[in-house]
Amino acid sequence: IYFETPHQSLGGTPIALIVFAVMFLGQEMVQLFRFYNTNSLSAYWVDLWNWMDLTTGVLVISSAIRFLQDDYSITTRRIVMATGCFQSLLFLSYLKKTFFPFSKFVNGIIKIIWAVMPFLVVSFITLFTFSFMYFVQDKEDQNEPN
Repeated sequence: IYFETPHQSLGGTPIALIVFAVMFLGQEMVQLFRFYNTNSLSAYWVDLWNWMDLTTGVLVISSAIRFLQDDYSITTRRIVMATGCFQSLLFLSYLKKTFFPFSKFVNGIIKIIWAVMPFLVVSFITLFTFSFMYFVQDKEDQNEPN
């Protein structure tokens, strides 16, 4: 995968991302403070979506800072990939909370995923095993003299 550095400046986009992410994290802090005032702080930390919200905000800020530093290393690419993944999950969370038909759809998909989870785990382990064996075999072929 090749990652070309942009030929033009990103302008104020990273700064706008930082501003919106800080606003979003501020909303999360208000929510955290609300949980704290009701003596249910542990309920906040147990909820997976709260972790996703916090992680998304931190990833957006770190991606934007890396872009401001003109850092286009492999680490930056991985952070941007993780940021995109978490933003997609955050968007699905928003749609699930906002639209009732979409909520029913997402709940149905989640039930299907949990139903096929054993199959997916076994398939992943099998594929991993075969790819590992291929990798080992390939390394042995490279080490043998011609």
